[in-house]
Amino acid sequence: MVRRPRIRVGEGSGKQLHCSKRRCFRECPPRTACFSFPAITFPGAPPAMRYFNVESVRLMCELMRSHGIAPQPALDAAGIAPALLDDPSARIAGSAELAFLRLFRRQMGGVGALAVEVGRRYRLATLGPLGLAALSAPTVAASLQVIVRYQGLSFSWLGFTVEPDGDACLIRLDAQPAPLDLRDFLLCRDLAAAASMLRDLAGEDACFAGAALSLDDPGQAEGLQAHLRCALALDTDASSVRLGHAELLRANPHHSLSTHALGLSACEALAHSGADAAGAASAQVEALLARHAGRLLGHDEVASLLATSERSLRRRLEREGTSFRLVRERVLRARAEQLLRATPLSMADIAEQLGFSDASSFCQAFRRWTGQPPSALRLRVST
Repeated sequence: MVRRPRIRVGEGSGKQLHCSKRRCFRECPPRTACFSFPAITFPGAPPAMRYFNVESVRLMCELMRSHGIAPQPALDAAGIAPALLDDPSARIAGSAELAFLRLFRRQMGGVGALAVEVGRRYRLATLGPLGLAALSAPTVAASLQVIVRYQGLSFSWLGFTVEPDGDACLIRLDAQPAPLDLRDFLLCRDLAAAASMLRDLAGEDACFAGAALSLDDPGQAEGLQAHLRCALALDTDASSVRLGHAELLRANPHHSLSTHALGLSACEALAHSGADAAGAASAQVEALLARHAGRLLGHDEVASLLATSERSLRRRLEREGTSFRLVRERVLRARAEQLLRATPLSMADIAEQLGFSDASSFCQAFRRWTGQPPSALRLRVST
C-alpha cells in the first residue's frame, strides 16, 4: 500500500504544503507528489493600475453578440479600440476593463445566471502563457502552484492564496482588490471559471470538494452550484474553495516538460517586463489627471508634466490602442460615478470638482459617456 505524503505547513515567509521527501514537482511520482505553494512573488501594481490581456473583454463581447446585443457602444464608452480585440498580445488598462465590466452588466441585466454564463467561457487556453504553463504541468497540484505564483498574469481581479486543509488544500479568495459594486459578480464569475479550468486539467468529472462565498447579493450565484457540482455555502464570512487530495494528485494529460519550461519562461518574462506596471503612457496620464482633479488638464499640459512632446505622447497612447481624449474621459467618468454613488453633492458641486464650467456641461458630458443623465445613476443607487 502506498502511503500518502505527509502534508504540513512549511517554514519561511509563505505557507507551504509539501511531502516529507521535500522533492520538487518534476521529481515526485504521481502518488507522492509534493504540494508546494510559495508566497506570491508577482510584482504587479494594484488591479486598477494593472494592464489586462484583452481576451477577457473579447469573451464578454462574444457573449453579448450571442444574445443579440452589440458590444460596440460599451467598447466606445470604455475607451477600448475594437481593433484590439483581434490582437492576441494587446493589453488594456484595468480602469478600462472596469468601465467595460459595468456597462456589460448593465446591458446584459436580463440574462439569467450571468456570472456563470461568463465564467464558464474562461478556459486555461484563454490565459496565454499562464494557461500554457498550467496545462503542461505534471499534476493538478503543480498547475495550481504556477497559477498562484503568476496570478497577476490572469484575468482575475481577486487575490488568492492556498493553505493546508487536512489532506487537501483550501484556496482563499480575496475580493478586496475588486470594486465594491462588482465584487459579488466577480467572485461568482471567477469561481465558475475556476471550475471550468479544473476540468481542463483533470477531465470533465473533476470538481472541487466544496466552496463558500461571502456575498452581499446571493442572487449573483444563480446557477453556480450546478456548474460547480459540489456543496456551495453562501452565508459565510469569507470566500474559499476546497480542492481534495485525489484531485491534487491527478496527472495532467497534456503534461510536457519542454512545453512547461517554455510556458514558465514566458510567464517570468511577462511578470518582469513591466507590462503590468504603472509606467505605461495611459497609466501615467491617468495618474496625472487624478492628481490634478478639479482641473481639466489639456494634452499639452499633461505632455509638459511628463517631460515629453504632445506628438510623442500621442504616439505612445496610440501604440496602447487609446488616445488622450479617451483616457481623460475615462478618468472623469470614473470620478463622476464615484461622486454620484458615494456623496450627496449637487450636480453643480460635482461639475466644479471635475473641472467643468457648470452643471449643464457636466450633464451633457455624462450623457455622452454613458447614454443616460447623471440623475439616473443617482436614482438607481438610492433605490
